Amino acid sequence: MALRQTGDIPAAGNDVEQVIEKYTNIKLKIQWIPQAAFNDKINIMIASNDMPKIMKVNYVPAVINAIKADVFWEVGPYLKDYKNLAAQNPQYYDNIQVDGKVYGIPNYRDIGRAAVVYRKDWFDAMGLKLPTTMDEWYTVLKALATGDPDKNGKNDTYGTALFKGYNDGTHPS
Repeated sequence: MALRQTGDIPAAGNDVEQVIEKYTNIKLKIQWIPQAAFNDKINIMIASNDMPKIMKVNYVPAVINAIKADVFWEVGPYLKDYKNLAAQNPQYYDNIQVDGKVYGIPNYRDIGRAAVVYRKDWFDAMGLKLPTTMDEWYTVLKALATGDPDKNGKNDTYGTALFKGYNDGTHPS
């Protein structure tokens, strides 16, 4: 199994690994890949056809191309055989399909993650309405940034915030 390393590498045979092995009746061999080299390492594994049985991937061009070239197995027809996987909202699987087929298990997280979220209390306090045009967006964002919507007497609010790396490596090309 190839996984992204996001901290210290756990010792082989640690308690968690042992519990997983006992529960699944499988001996795990985990290859930890440093975050900074993850996509490059996955690309090398795909190009060399030296892949583990399970690996975490991002939907980057190399992975999508490998899926289309039948490097990965389609698992969609088997999901119904696993009650926990079959019980998930079908939209999770719709979101990771390539050419209408499912080749992996998605990260189960809030489906509505990418959205514009606003502070209704701030809009109400400043008499703002939801914007519907780019000009209205500009006006609202400027008002939030300069109008003290939290009423603390300080110039410390932002009109908008964006997580810079939100979509890095997660979208098909």
